[in-house]
Amino acid sequence: MTSKQYETYYQTLDPNNAIRKLHHELGFLLFDTDRNDEIDFVEFLMANAFATSKTRHEALSYVFDMCDYTQDGRMDMNELVRFSSVAVASAKSTLHTSTLKTMGLAADIIRFIGLKAEKKLTKEEFIADCEKNLILSKLFEVKS
Repeated sequence: MTSKQYETYYQTLDPNNAIRKLHHELGFLLFDTDRNDEIDFVEFLMANAFATSKTRHEALSYVFDMCDYTQDGRMDMNELVRFSSVAVASAKSTLHTSTLKTMGLAADIIRFIGLKAEKKLTKEEFIADCEKNLILSKLFEVKS
């Protein structure tokens, strides 16, 4: 699925769908885990698994898996910065978060690791930190 095909698909989704909380361009960026400018079948399945999550914890677990590009079970600073750009832009566009609050969100996300560039987050640390943040909690809120 190309970016244009994804945009068409995105527009057909129910407004309460978790994917609709992500700006369509940012959702594509998040789901295109191999960076080939297409969402393949496995990536599409991951996006749908994320969209049908029953709990915030489960949704964040899928987000971690999609952001863990090195697939080492830990999120490094580069992976966290990528997540931050998607989360901040999505919060601004879908939750209408102010610029000041989105800047604070970006800083909060970087604090998950701190200034130690060699540190990596486990999936559970990532989920726990996201769940403590009000904006991220709302962004990844699961509606039944």
